[in-house]
Amino acid sequence: MSFASNRVVFRTDASVAIGLGHLKRSLALAQAMRAIGAEVAFVVAHSDVDPAAIVRAAAFHCWTICHDSGDVDTKTAPDQFDRRGVNQIGDAQTSVDLLREWQPQWVVVDHYGIDARWHNLVRTELGCKIAAIDDLADRSLAVDLLIDQNLHDDHKQKYRGKLERAARLLGGPRYAMLGASYSNGVRYKFGEQVRSVGVFLGGTDPHNYSSTVVQACREHAKFDGPIEVVSTASSPHLKRLLNICETDSKIKLSIDLPDLSEFFAAHDIQIGAGGGANWERCCVGVPTLLLAYAANQRVVVDEMIKLGGAIAPASLDPEAIGATLSDLILSSECRRGLIEQSTKLVDGLGAQRVALTMLAGRLNVRPADTSDSDLIYRWRNSPEVRKVSRSNAPIDWADHCEWLLRSLANPDRLVLIGQIGSVTVGVIRFDREAECAEVSLYLDPAMIGTGIGHYLLAAGEKYAAGAWTCVTDFRAEALEDNVGSQRLFESAGYMGNWHEFRKSIRLATGKPNRQSNSAKV
Repeated sequence: MSFASNRVVFRTDASVAIGLGHLKRSLALAQAMRAIGAEVAFVVAHSDVDPAAIVRAAAFHCWTICHDSGDVDTKTAPDQFDRRGVNQIGDAQTSVDLLREWQPQWVVVDHYGIDARWHNLVRTELGCKIAAIDDLADRSLAVDLLIDQNLHDDHKQKYRGKLERAARLLGGPRYAMLGASYSNGVRYKFGEQVRSVGVFLGGTDPHNYSSTVVQACREHAKFDGPIEVVSTASSPHLKRLLNICETDSKIKLSIDLPDLSEFFAAHDIQIGAGGGANWERCCVGVPTLLLAYAANQRVVVDEMIKLGGAIAPASLDPEAIGATLSDLILSSECRRGLIEQSTKLVDGLGAQRVALTMLAGRLNVRPADTSDSDLIYRWRNSPEVRKVSRSNAPIDWADHCEWLLRSLANPDRLVLIGQIGSVTVGVIRFDREAECAEVSLYLDPAMIGTGIGHYLLAAGEKYAAGAWTCVTDFRAEALEDNVGSQRLFESAGYMGNWHEFRKSIRLATGKPNRQSNSAKV
């Protein structure tokens, strides 16, 4: 079955019981994919928070599945999450019926109640690729791409025995899927004194920990400054929170904020849960007191504490929360330390990394020009690229500009820019000598590890083979300890070792194969 190369569908849910986290991070990734040219839609199940309305408010098309009581199979979802359960086969078949004519290239599943049975049926019926956003590793997954944005020492080991097929795995908060405002957005400005506290315990906060935290602030930490509590209209406890605000003029309740980055940056301490918003707070760089009220959040909280990026109370009792908050208020040194460690984890580009990985098959190359001078310089001069280059010395700007002008005028050199949609992702260079062209490439340092290099190499080879019809071989080198580049060339059909890799683009007949694709590091 053929499919539209730029169509992506998300299958996710939201409810009071499971919260809005799955939907929010899926929307962040969807927005990143739309920004680079993908056509995106959603499939959600009808629930008590109307997830379809949230999706449509973000200007995405959305289909809604209505599960009746006969569709409940509680064995397919962990009890601690969605107690409604999911009828795997029924849900999958309904999704297929909705999507058959739309023919997506990718279906992205962000749902703890969906497993390999759903993945296999949808892939077979639609001929699409399947991606899963997960962090539990508690069920079988039959996916082509797995994204787990949470911390773990070894994500491959975490999912060992859970993957039914070979899958690319993007693991860790480097791939945290945050909204676009976080990549270059507002950051918290440190204050020696704690002037105000922010509280966000999730979009629905079904157990009303927001009220517990406010009580801890006032009665046990003895903090008498401004407190801002953020919630949504989907919370079942809004009336209780509004009553609290009526009795304390320094407590503000903000509902349905379109973006939380400014809220996170506005307060000297944030109190929140160990869900997806944890990575938003890390990106903004605000000292955080973390709570864990779900099993998967406990893992995040423990890892954050171990890294020194957050602190947590001994329990969820108001007394314990208040005592921990009091200590944090008194120690500016501790708050500085939390900022230093947490900001190392997240840069706000995770959603774009995932989106570019998924759409890397659309990568094209174009000839560089002088307007590319700055980005080529920044990428080539970055520590990440210099350490795997023949020369690791910093490059002078004037020398770089002169080199680029000479290169663009040289008929035996090609300097090409790799792009996915409108996003530039890397540089590939070819130097021709007789019938052989030496290839060198590097990515935007922010995109290293995404697998995009394979597509840059293929697109560059194809361009060079078309531009130089006399070329029959490509040659490449990689430093002895640059295992990543060595694997890249080997996977692309280059033969040899780290000192020299070669690839022929001749067919068995001896005629040049002009359809072959290639590149160097």
